[in-house]
This record gives sequence, structure tokens and C-alpha cells, in this order.
Amino acid sequence: MIEPQQQIFVRPLVVDLHVTTTERQKAIWPFPDVDILKMTVQDLENLKINALYLTAQKLDADVIVAPTFDVRTVKKGLEITVIGFPAKYENWKVAEKEEDYKWIEQVYGTRYKYNVVNPTQSLGGNQAKNSDAVK
Repeated sequence: MIEPQQQIFVRPLVVDLHVTTTERQKAIWPFPDVDILKMTVQDLENLKINALYLTAQKLDADVIVAPTFDVRTVKKGLEITVIGFPAKYENWKVAEKEEDYKWIEQVYGTRYKYNVVNPTQSLGGNQAKNSDAVK
């Protein structure tokens, strides 16, 4: 018995990224409740992500382009400074042009195509095996 395969393909979206200022912006975020003696590397990464989010909110941006971080211990906890360019996404559209797909291929090193690997599998000498087989 051969079963038909069903797949769903979603055309990729492309969007323009508009940097809203020509000057880098700076935001400083205190984290006074942090115990630096008990922090892990992952804890610090999470705080940097939180500071990045807060900076985007403060600057009314979707993303901060090329962010840099200055992490300092202060009298109580940490202080994280985020410096970068605020930007917004504009002009969302479904990729339709050949040039859209070209850069997607260049950036990700892949093509959007369906690749059938092996639609049928042998059950070892064409014999079905089940729990009633001789052991």
C-alpha cells in the first residue's frame, strides 16, 4: 500500500529594516536585585536580553541594530548599558521576486525546494514483521 504524502509550503516573507536615527542611542538599566556571586553565564545573557528588550521599548523600536553592552557591577547588583541603532520593520510582503529568493539563498545557503529522500522503505527482504513472527 502506498500512501500519498501531504506537505504545506509557506512562501517566505521579506521586510525592509529602517534605522530610525543616524546616531547610536544609549540606555542604562539597573538590576539591583541580582546576586552577582550566584550568577551563571546564562543568567548574565538573560539580563542582557532583558536590557535589549527594555531599550527597544524605550526607543520605540522593533530591534536594536549592532547592539553593544557594557556590564558593570555597582554597589548593589549590576548595571547594563546598551548602545545601538534603533530600527523598525517596514513594508512586509510575500517574497515574489527572483531577487528576494536569491538573497535568501545566499544568506542561508539553501534553496526553497522539496527534496524527496526515499519515499518507500524496505521491511528487510520484503517481509512484513510483526509480534507473531518466529523468534
